[in-house]
Amino acid sequence: TVVSEKGHSYTSKVTEPTCTTAGYTTYTCSCGDTYQNNEVSAKGHAFTFESKFNKDFLYRVGNDGEVPLSVLFDVNRHNDITVEISGTNASGTYNSSDKYITFTGLGIVTVKVTDKTCGRYTELKLEVVDATNVTKVTDATSKNIVLLNNASLSSLKVSGRYTFYGNGFTLTYSGNGQYLHNGLKQGVVSVSGNGTLDNVRIVAPIYPKAYMYYGYSALGDYVQGAASDEKDAEGIRYFYQLSAVALSGNGTVSNCYIYGGRNNIFVD
Repeated sequence: TVVSEKGHSYTSKVTEPTCTTAGYTTYTCSCGDTYQNNEVSAKGHAFTFESKFNKDFLYRVGNDGEVPLSVLFDVNRHNDITVEISGTNASGTYNSSDKYITFTGLGIVTVKVTDKTCGRYTELKLEVVDATNVTKVTDATSKNIVLLNNASLSSLKVSGRYTFYGNGFTLTYSGNGQYLHNGLKQGVVSVSGNGTLDNVRIVAPIYPKAYMYYGYSALGDYVQGAASDEKDAEGIRYFYQLSAVALSGNGTVSNCYIYGGRNNIFVD
């Protein structure tokens, strides 16, 4: 008796992709025949393992306000990571829905981010200080401020006993300096009283020139006896008169790099 062959009857098994290897489906018949199909590309790591902050330095975060995880790390797939924050006198909580960390206490913390797919992780140490976290320039006149990224600068005041922690980020002046009237004593950044400007870079072409004033009126082309080299290409007369940082009282400028301006810092 001749019995017709059955033909293959396959069962399937899915191998999920990992960070570095592709996924696929394996089809196996009871006779031993097998093949693979439906390949899916490797996921790639859920985040970039190098922190956005230089690990050679200890950066500060405040215990008031949120710190977006994107400020610290480049994350590609938030659902594939775990975030742990630990410390002795300071700690933090990660909000996985809104993707930010809130810190509490004062002291050193370790932020550990792990890729759940492959188990690889990275750690970043931070110092939690009594301050408010900001991503835009904010005056430190009633509270300490921690800057979390580079920012545009039009003006900044630091006074009282408060500190503006710059974390080494760069403030780039975005105005034109035309409406400042107190000469070198007035700067885009004013540090007075017992205020402290700490660890920030300030980029000036901070008003390399400004309108010449008589009182509060721009003299423009009506300046009497102005030298010819005080005119710009459009024939408007200017006067180099402004400072990038004006420092007075017991104010302190610490570990800052200020460059590009006619007068980068004025001490009264």
